[in-house]
Amino acid sequence: MVIEEIYNKVDVQALQQEVESLIKLRGLGADGEHQFSITTHDGREDWSQGRGYTVKLVVPPTEQTKIIESMQGSYLEHITVRRHQGSYRWRLWRLPPGRCMMPHSDGPGKRIHIPVFTNELCWLSVWDSPPAAGSTSTHTVTYQHLEVGKIYLLDSEQYHSAANHSDQDRWHLIGCTS
Repeated sequence: MVIEEIYNKVDVQALQQEVESLIKLRGLGADGEHQFSITTHDGREDWSQGRGYTVKLVVPPTEQTKIIESMQGSYLEHITVRRHQGSYRWRLWRLPPGRCMMPHSDGPGKRIHIPVFTNELCWLSVWDSPPAAGSTSTHTVTYQHLEVGKIYLLDSEQYHSAANHSDQDRWHLIGCTS
């Protein structure tokens, strides 16, 4: 299975309160950015350490394993690095209203998705084969709405995309695992 539900007992109230507090206190997303690191290699507050393409990161993703200092002891720490031993490069990821990610593959490995704020107009889509510009071949695309309160494992080597057709930001916690 490309998208697998792996846990369904997330404390939604605790998760949303902590994330909402972060968004407001730190102004996350106000500058147009969409990725915010919650793990770094040393635990210092560096919201940008995990941003961008994996191959362009200054600190290797597998070394981004320590929750940032202000989140130590939080529910966010519990639901990410403590619950998922061996995971790394955890980010709070924002997809603004009316936006869509281009189909892409993240290469070998898997991604853990924890929806924080979403609705039924937000989907993750997965292609059965790589889409190609100008191609007339047919692809099977699977669409799935990832629900708040659950944790999902995505085979991110498969081509995938996300879309937000609503009028509200979609926020997910996304971590990497082997």
